[in-house]
Amino acid sequence: MDKLTWYDEDGRLYCRRGYEVALARLASYEATELMPDEIVKMGMMFEDSKRYSGRLELKLNAAAKRMPKWVSVKERLPEDRSDVLVVAYWHERWGVYMGWCATERAKWSVHIGIGDRDDVAVTYWMPLPEPPKEDDRND
Repeated sequence: MDKLTWYDEDGRLYCRRGYEVALARLASYEATELMPDEIVKMGMMFEDSKRYSGRLELKLNAAAKRMPKWVSVKERLPEDRSDVLVVAYWHERWGVYMGWCATERAKWSVHIGIGDRDDVAVTYWMPLPEPPKEDDRND
């Protein structure tokens, strides 16, 4: 922030942009009802939060890179008969299900909750996430 006031060598007070501007800024400051040391602490907290949010953003970006991505079945198919999540159209609606593909025939089998179906239109798939580790459980 630009300082509006300064003291010369003889201790006289000067104002850069006129007293009305300095007076308006002082009134804004006093309206906060904060003491100067509180404002300094708030500034330090703000700088800390910027550093923390920067570190958090880096962690989120790294985690996003590790997350599985949806793969179009036109692009490639999963490993033969491995369980994956699929986006599929069944029973007049789109949904996310578990399924597997017999890659030699490009034939899908999708678990729809009442059994497996092979007449389901699969458009995307993604690998299943890793199961939780023993110490990650919330028992």
